[in-house]
Amino acid sequence: NNQQLFKTLTKLMTTCLLFAEQIKRSAAHIRSNIKQYGDTKHPRNRSKKIETESQHAREIVTQEKYEQMIQSFDHKFNTAVGKFIKILRSKSNMHYDHHLANLSTRLDYNGFYTRAFPEVFEDAYASIPTDSKDVSSFPR
Repeated sequence: NNQQLFKTLTKLMTTCLLFAEQIKRSAAHIRSNIKQYGDTKHPRNRSKKIETESQHAREIVTQEKYEQMIQSFDHKFNTAVGKFIKILRSKSNMHYDHHLANLSTRLDYNGFYTRAFPEVFEDAYASIPTDSKDVSSFPR
């Protein structure tokens, strides 16, 4: 049943889209005063525009509300990726699916999510089910 995998992936993609829209709105708000400078090809107008936009951007991104929004998206994204990787690992272990195992390894190539969310991954590394044969009797 891949329903859980799709649900988690949908949540991950929704988080990314919402974040992109929020950043787009913030950038538009920062650039909202561009028309008051007229011809920005003139060096004086261009440098004044850049200076004003930079100051406006600093004011926006240093607000506590903006920082909280970024932290919230960061937490939601990392949690969703962690859950997605856990599901991939679980399904790859249950079904011996090397494609899913490869994808989970690529997503967590440096172990960031495994270290950041140990509670999510504590059972994701459950051993691959084996039959009752003793593996020590297999030839090497």
